[in-house]
Amino acid sequence: MPRKDYYKLLGVSQTANAEEIKRAYRQLAQKHHPDRNPGNKEAESRFKDINEAYQVLSDQSKKEQYDRFGFVGGPGAPQGEAPGGYTYYTQGTNPDFEFTIEDLLSGFGKKGKSRRSGRTGDIFGDIFGNQGPGPEAGFEMEPLDLEAMLEIDFMDALKGGIRGLQVNRENISIRIPAGVRDGGRLRIPGKGKAARRGKRGDLYIVIRVKPHPYFRREENDIHLELPITVWEASLGAEVEVPTIDGWAKLKIPAGTRSGQILRLSGKGAPDPKSGGRGDQYAHIQIVAQKPMDDQSRKLLEELAKLNPDNPRKNLF
Repeated sequence: MPRKDYYKLLGVSQTANAEEIKRAYRQLAQKHHPDRNPGNKEAESRFKDINEAYQVLSDQSKKEQYDRFGFVGGPGAPQGEAPGGYTYYTQGTNPDFEFTIEDLLSGFGKKGKSRRSGRTGDIFGDIFGNQGPGPEAGFEMEPLDLEAMLEIDFMDALKGGIRGLQVNRENISIRIPAGVRDGGRLRIPGKGKAARRGKRGDLYIVIRVKPHPYFRREENDIHLELPITVWEASLGAEVEVPTIDGWAKLKIPAGTRSGQILRLSGKGAPDPKSGGRGDQYAHIQIVAQKPMDDQSRKLLEELAKLNPDNPRKNLF
């Protein structure tokens, strides 16, 4: 019986071909690599096991020996133990490769070199998509992309423009598209971390938009609470309202009620992709004023006599 089920460790069947084994190993190695799980002993142990399994199942002769006897080693010998308790493998009396799992965790250092090429990277280069994670090339498992946050004013987000930002001691000019939304992400190619071989990641800017004193944005529409007087609501009026482009006139129909919503077409926010504009919506709030003098009170009393309507009639 094998000491470990290598097929189960990689999540493949015993009939899996070399490509399926390689694909399963690549996914698991990237997921459990210690650089991505700092301080996680369980992930480190898992990483050692899947590397151990891959070294056997990816080598046809070792795989055949494992399938037949349940272990891999020299003629008549079980698998050995390297210093530190990690398993290593040799084949016959003149192995082509000799390394330990410690070499894998240490970034493929000087210990485990190929006797044919002198580079451990030849073993795993095709797995991680680089020229081999030896000390010359670097085991580039760490993400190269960077993320930074930029806070801007509400109106600046709507108008767009150029803003400066300092990231990792490098001053960067950023073009903010008109209409960018809170939480939007801007990608700046080639401004991320630099790899050992010159490759650079990207920089992602997360936009945080400060709230406005009276405008509120929903998608590409702008909303505004608009107070009006009782007589403006009753008689109708044309009032000026603020928009993101400046002041605009809005017609208040006679008999307008509180809570009614009036639309200003095309006065909303620009879409950052298409450039199209949304609308602005004015939410009406009728403000009742207290009479300031006796004459005003008498006029209101006379108005109430002339219009004896009860707004609560048939409501309750």
